[in-house]
Amino acid sequence: ETIEEIIGILSRKSPEGCARIKDIIELARKYGISEDFVTTALRTLRREGTVFEPKAGCYAKA
Repeated sequence: ETIEEIIGILSRKSPEGCARIKDIIELARKYGISEDFVTTALRTLRREGTVFEPKAGCYAKA
């Protein structure tokens, strides 16, 4: 759920309404989460429909 929370936080702050992958990874690192975990989690969350990618490399909660 932490990756979802990070996406929510970043997308609320973004004028685009989505969280850029580099920002997700950067914030996740502050929580001790690796880049590999982030990319795997994003793939899973997209497949489940929990998050979507309105723009390439930019994620938002569904």
